[in-house]
Amino acid sequence: MSNTKFFAGKTVGRLKLICEAVGGWKCECSCGREPIFSEEALASVRSCGCIVILGLDLATNSGWAVRYSWRNAAAIKCGTFNVAENDSGEEVSWETKYALTSTQVYKLIIEHKPDFVAIEEPEHRVTQFNKKKKNPVTGAIEESSTINPNALQLSGISGAAIGVCMMMGVACGTIPSRSWHSKYHGKGVKPEPKEDWKDVAIRSCEREHVPLPPTKKAQRDAAEAVCISACWHWCSVLDISWMRKRWMDLRTGAAKALAQRQAGQVAA
Repeated sequence: MSNTKFFAGKTVGRLKLICEAVGGWKCECSCGREPIFSEEALASVRSCGCIVILGLDLATNSGWAVRYSWRNAAAIKCGTFNVAENDSGEEVSWETKYALTSTQVYKLIIEHKPDFVAIEEPEHRVTQFNKKKKNPVTGAIEESSTINPNALQLSGISGAAIGVCMMMGVACGTIPSRSWHSKYHGKGVKPEPKEDWKDVAIRSCEREHVPLPPTKKAQRDAAEAVCISACWHWCSVLDISWMRKRWMDLRTGAAKALAQRQAGQVAA
């Protein structure tokens, strides 16, 4: 084992190298298992075969959730982050929001090392609507066409998150809200009167005993991220070959089978 690329304490994905073993390295996976991989295998595996999914409900106030394949829903971690202000408490420009989003997503990826990031897809078509305004000179009521500027920000915030995933080598994809609503909650489910989909998401998390943040405001965004993380199978993946392959390997179980096979070869 003279290859200095590998040493005790080094991390490869969610694998931490413990010590050299016959045929390779004994590793500790984040799920608790201790597989043995050859150095050749460590170039292609990220875990023992377990999967971690990061779900993102992105906006100025965003929800995030981390789902683990080897744990039940009660073990999901979730929370929120806000990009409306800088560290001095000042309101920031759109571009600064994108930069702050990049920083937050980077931190989440570093901490949780997800195999895939599922992001709610922003609306690509911005709806125009008529706005009536009184002319201060003539006093006449005039109509003009306008848009909701917040809808434009969502595309930039989502793009910032996707860019971080790309640079960090983590596969990602997007799913429209209408798709995950039906996939997660089931067809025919709708919010009750005076409710919205965030309320439906909170109830779903409560039924599954998912630990949500303490405040109702944070619960609304975090709960949607929990639902999105469960629907990663149905995401539209970027038109990047390695991302599509990684997603397909995760979805079909090929990544798990590879890890188990590689570990099995060493054990044999």
